[in-house]
Amino acid sequence: MLSYWLLFCAFLSMVFTATLTQGLSNTRSLPTNVKRGLSFSRESSSGLDKRLREFFENRNYFRASQSVVESVLSQECINGLCQPLLFPIYDSSNEHLCYRHQYNNHDDDAHDPKLMDVCDNDDEKLFDILYETTSKRSKEGYKGEDDMTKTNVIIAKPRRRKKGQSFKVKVAYRGRDFCGWQIQAAGCNLPSVQETIINRLDPILNVNPNKPLDVRVCGRTDSGVSAIGQYCRVRTVRDDVRVEDVQKAINDGIWHDNHTGVVPLLCTNVEQVSEKFHPTFDASCRAYVYLMDAPPLVALCQELACGDVALKDVVSIMDSMLGRMQGETLDYIAFSYGKVKTENTLCRLSHVRARIVETNCGEQKMMAVAIELVGDRFLRRMVRILVATAVREVLLVFQEMRGDRLETMDEMTQRRLLSIVEKKDRSNTAKAAASDGLIFVDARFRVKE
Repeated sequence: MLSYWLLFCAFLSMVFTATLTQGLSNTRSLPTNVKRGLSFSRESSSGLDKRLREFFENRNYFRASQSVVESVLSQECINGLCQPLLFPIYDSSNEHLCYRHQYNNHDDDAHDPKLMDVCDNDDEKLFDILYETTSKRSKEGYKGEDDMTKTNVIIAKPRRRKKGQSFKVKVAYRGRDFCGWQIQAAGCNLPSVQETIINRLDPILNVNPNKPLDVRVCGRTDSGVSAIGQYCRVRTVRDDVRVEDVQKAINDGIWHDNHTGVVPLLCTNVEQVSEKFHPTFDASCRAYVYLMDAPPLVALCQELACGDVALKDVVSIMDSMLGRMQGETLDYIAFSYGKVKTENTLCRLSHVRARIVETNCGEQKMMAVAIELVGDRFLRRMVRILVATAVREVLLVFQEMRGDRLETMDEMTQRRLLSIVEKKDRSNTAKAAASDGLIFVDARFRVKE
């Protein structure tokens, strides 16, 4: 009896093997794009995350970002000689595919003044260094209380202490040359931005050799993150130091990149401020932009969609998802990293936009996708996690479409990112995007009475 049972099991095994072999042979006869789709559909979600990590780990996909930073560091945009760094090519806010939250006529709060005013002119001005002609800004400027030409902030006249003075220093730096803003423990091969500034200013500002110079910053950037409008504050008990002395001390002696010929750190402006000014706590908002080269992003979408994908559709979907979070105070704990040291993780993004841009700097023009964000605060790695998760959700949309033409987006598609925010679960977000694409653009500060 046992022998019959063994023969029956062997027969079933042979039938199963033959069926599987026939199925694989049929799959080999399918077109390449269909086979690629079938193979990807068998992958788990970790397969998509792996492919996304490979995309962000390739530094060649962030040439547009580096081109913008290097143009600022070469002082082309400081002396009023250059054209805009970026040309807006496509903004989906005026297209039928983009249903930004504040423009949804079917929503009860569609005409809420709070939503209609979340992206005002002040938020747009924070990105002027990217999209405006430098000479135009320097000659015309802005009038009245909105004057942001020199400092991009509104600060009352400084109140002199009995002894000493405070300076607000604006700097630009290329992230890949530093291990981040903050001074790191021994063992780091690269200097920090903070350490470099201290070394340059300590000889002229510090009178106590036993106490290092205190430098406070507006936005503490991670390793690899660049800045074109970062603010920091330094103090000195000396009364004979001028703003020109501070700027000269930082810029003189900074090494040059032998390959590009630009300096990795440049002081673009210095002004004397009140002793009460603090760049961290007095900042009312900060502005970031994340730049990704367009061709590799489209290629990745086409790989997963198994068909042609239009760059406009990529940006429209991304912009629609991001727009749902604009103007809302939300808990971004899911988009943070590490131990939270603050009382809460509430943030308000007053300006969130994805658009297609073209670089107007460097040796050649490049098409890129720009994600602009302005917020009252940002958690650790929040911008990079948000960017990576947005890209992942766009990829999932195209994977589900499988080559179908995008005609409209339903409510669920538009709420994909917002739903992740509302769940407050870090496991639902993607790994942080590469730091090479992130740029700290500017900040605005509260008036000091």
